[in-house]
Amino acid sequence: MASIELTDTAEKVTEKKSPANTSGNKPTGRLHFWQRKLLTVCSWILLTEAMERLTYYTIQGSQRNFLQSFGYSNAQSTSLNSAFSVICYLWPVAGGWAADAKLGKYRVILVGSIVYAIGTYLTAIAADPNIRLLPMYFVGTF
Repeated sequence: MASIELTDTAEKVTEKKSPANTSGNKPTGRLHFWQRKLLTVCSWILLTEAMERLTYYTIQGSQRNFLQSFGYSNAQSTSLNSAFSVICYLWPVAGGWAADAKLGKYRVILVGSIVYAIGTYLTAIAADPNIRLLPMYFVGTF
């Protein structure tokens, strides 16, 4: 970056250059490849987590009433709802094992997101008042 230095006489202006950038990083105003990749990965993880929470609390909150509309008793629908919650809390253990031992963390997030989305779509289709398929609901939910 250049700076202007005034000398004794106001008419003579010289240009003084700043010292060289020793860090090797030139400020270009653009993100490096690894910064773009990190931003993309973090965005996907945050979006995935937000959608998982939205889906979990929606299904968990409405599942008892939905099952009771099919003729399940209060105790049966509460038991199935509790089983759903336990499975949701234990499922990350299997995902962690798969991420560490088999696929890698980003592939597990991608595959898990796809499976989660398919299950959510199956649950939504099965809960449609015109369709109402209980087996499809259980496949999508669990």
